[in-house]
Amino acid sequence: MGTYTDLLKKYFVFKKEEVRDIIITVLILGFMFSFRSWGLNKFDPNAGIQNLISGVLMVALALLAHISAQRMLALRKGFQIEYKIWIYGLLAALVICFVSRGYVVLVIAGGIIMYSLEGHRLGKWRYQMSQKDLGIVSLIGPLANIVLAILFKLLLTISPNNILLTRALAINLWFAFFTILPIPKLDGLNVFYMGRSTWAFAFIGILIASLLLYFSTSIFWSIVAAVVAGLLAMVLWFIYLE
Repeated sequence: MGTYTDLLKKYFVFKKEEVRDIIITVLILGFMFSFRSWGLNKFDPNAGIQNLISGVLMVALALLAHISAQRMLALRKGFQIEYKIWIYGLLAALVICFVSRGYVVLVIAGGIIMYSLEGHRLGKWRYQMSQKDLGIVSLIGPLANIVLAILFKLLLTISPNNILLTRALAINLWFAFFTILPIPKLDGLNVFYMGRSTWAFAFIGILIASLLLYFSTSIFWSIVAAVVAGLLAMVLWFIYLE
């Protein structure tokens, strides 16, 4: 069966189709996030290209952190994942971005499919993949973006006026929020099917964490408030909606 390190060496590799889908996703989302950064008062191609490059790099970091966390957890559990682009979602988001003149950027780009690594599931209780397995692996993606956002928030305490750090923070929070939505092709739907009260905890927790991490100065109290709000949402959902 091999060790976890062996699994990572063998399976932590992006297939050609995944690389293609990731590149397309990164380029389109990077363009959308930089849509309003092509000059302050008039069109400036130099500023636009610089912002496009930085937007693409930030989106690439957010997306790779998201997928990598999911892949590592999946391999730990004896599964493999593949990232699949949702081209219709991306095209819809691109149209909305143009119509809103860049004010609305929807991160509805794609999600994962997961399947068992048969030889590495031997001896596991409940050998076959369950909705719980898929939900847990899906959830770790948005949480990885929250962790990365916290890192950028910490860096902003050192350099509070850094525009690139602020954009990187916002992009990761935006990724976390949109990918937890229960929309087909996105991670949030897998979490929703795993358990609706669990999804309510994750959604409200990520929503509150995103708002407070962006607008508040305290990382600790932002996380505490997010956990408390998530627990309250989970309890209320279980009592009134389950």
